[in-house]
Amino acid sequence: MRIRQQLVRLWKRPSKDGESFTYYLRFVDLDGKYKSESLGHSDSKKAEKQRVKKEKELRMGFCPTGTMRLREFVADSLERTGDTDETWEWLIKDHEERTVPLSENTTQLLIDLQSKCPTGYPYIFVPQSRYDYIQTELRPTLKWSYSDSRLKLVNNFYKQFDKIFIRAGIRKKGKFHDFRSTALSNWFAQGLSEYEVMKLAGHSSFETTHKFYLSIKKDYIDKARQANVDLGLKMLGRGVV
Repeated sequence: MRIRQQLVRLWKRPSKDGESFTYYLRFVDLDGKYKSESLGHSDSKKAEKQRVKKEKELRMGFCPTGTMRLREFVADSLERTGDTDETWEWLIKDHEERTVPLSENTTQLLIDLQSKCPTGYPYIFVPQSRYDYIQTELRPTLKWSYSDSRLKLVNNFYKQFDKIFIRAGIRKKGKFHDFRSTALSNWFAQGLSEYEVMKLAGHSSFETTHKFYLSIKKDYIDKARQANVDLGLKMLGRGVV
């Protein structure tokens, strides 16, 4: 069992006459600065509750600088948001180690969304009503499993997902996996090689990446063929040919 390092410590500051004391919280804030915060009382139970609250705030808001491999990210996430009263341990569908490229805009968007989450709601993409239902109805009755933490976070997901497709003018039936396929397609369109895409996508074999490449290449060819047909019709209409 791994023991967490305590981020916030209680400190008793004695009064000038030495006959009483006041509890203080000592910790390092998110900017890496040492802080000492007076609690204004000497109640040990109350002080411990405040210490635990501050500890949770720091753990939820703490984001180390630098790059992290997926395996390190998973380990760090489980360390912060494991199976606690407020958070759930989850099982990721993955076993490979790879780096996930995020743009600065995406990273900033996640930070902004996290900052807008109300106090007591640790997850960015879990609706508040859904979080409350999981916490009050499912977890207390043991109807929540590790796999549910990955697969059932958002209720009626595809019903909502289909509405997004319709609003975007996309007629085909959508799947969440389409986001991944779109990313891979964009990487190929931007000139990444099949080997580079294979490593980024975490494909276990080159054959998987090559099959995907051939499928989107055919799509590009079909689009180019249709573009030529449209261009030819326009030229005929103008009497050019």
